[in-house]
Amino acid sequence: AVDRENGIWRFMSQFKSKGLKTARDELLKYKKDDRPPYPLLYEMFAGRLEPDAVLSKINEQSFPEHYRIQVLFHAHLYVGIYLQMVKDNKEQAEELLKKYNNYQIQIYLKDQ
Repeated sequence: AVDRENGIWRFMSQFKSKGLKTARDELLKYKKDDRPPYPLLYEMFAGRLEPDAVLSKINEQSFPEHYRIQVLFHAHLYVGIYLQMVKDNKEQAEELLKKYNNYQIQIYLKDQ
């Protein structure tokens, strides 16, 4: 299995210490597929997909409801972080992170 989440965390660390260009240039390369929404998120961090497009592409896919909530949970977290970090859009980031918290609550309640 592949876990692009590690690559995203590495990107964030490099962004803080070395800047956007280096973080993008040194993104880890993955050949195998990964669980949604990580391939889309990775494209966003690489600069090949806009944040709104990530969320639109997720909404175009049909997932079972509980899985869809998990996908949106991860997507809103990382799109929110990206918007705040890379795009310096704190307002939109906070809006998405509120949605992330809502999905987190839904996942918790479903598992109870």
